[in-house]
Amino acid sequence: MKIGGEPAIADSTCIVVCELCPWPISAAQIQYPLGLPSRFQKVIKLKKVLFVCMGNICRSPAGEGVLQSILARENLQDEIFVDSAGTIGYHAGKPADARMRQAAERRGYNLTSRARQVNRDDCETFHLIVAMDRDNLRYCHQLAPDHKGKMKLLSEFLVGDWPEEVPDPYYGGDAGFEKVLDMIEAACPRIILELQNGGASGDA
Repeated sequence: MKIGGEPAIADSTCIVVCELCPWPISAAQIQYPLGLPSRFQKVIKLKKVLFVCMGNICRSPAGEGVLQSILARENLQDEIFVDSAGTIGYHAGKPADARMRQAAERRGYNLTSRARQVNRDDCETFHLIVAMDRDNLRYCHQLAPDHKGKMKLLSEFLVGDWPEEVPDPYYGGDAGFEKVLDMIEAACPRIILELQNGGASGDA
C-alpha cells in the first residue's frame, strides 16, 4: 500500500503529516531532541489490518485491494494500513490469481499484492487479523495463541444472511470470485469502524 506517493511503513504505528512534505513520514525516522517543530500539524495513530486466507492468491488479496480502495475513496488511507498473507507459503512471491484480479478489475479494484506466508510477527504487530475461514483462523490461533483477541472471521463483520466462511473460489467458476467480492465489500465498513474504535485488541 502506498500513502501519499511513498510506501507505507508496515511496522510503524505512527506517522507524521508535515505541511512542507509531499508525503507522511514515520515518526521513528525523525529525531528532534527538543520535540517536533510546530510545522508538523498532526500525528495519526496508524492502525493495521491483515487479511488471511490459505494461499494468499484469491480471498485475502481481494480483501486487501478492496479495503485499500475504500480507504482511498473515504480519504482514510493515512489512518489504516492494509496487508494480506496466507497460511501456506506455496505461492510466495506470486500475484493474485488472474481470475480474482479480473473479477476485482470489473468492479474497479486493482490487486497488486504478492503472496507471502503469515508469521508470528504479523500477529504481534497488526491490530486486527481477519481470517476468511475457520481453518485460517485456527492456524493463526496456533501461531500466536496469546493474540487470539485480535483475530476474527470476516463473517463477524457481516450483518444478514451471509455464509459463516468466505468460500475458496480457486476450484470453482466466476460466480465464486464474485461471491468473495460481495462478502468483502459488505464487511469493509464494519472493519473500518472496528479499527477506528481501537481495533480488536489493545495488545498490538
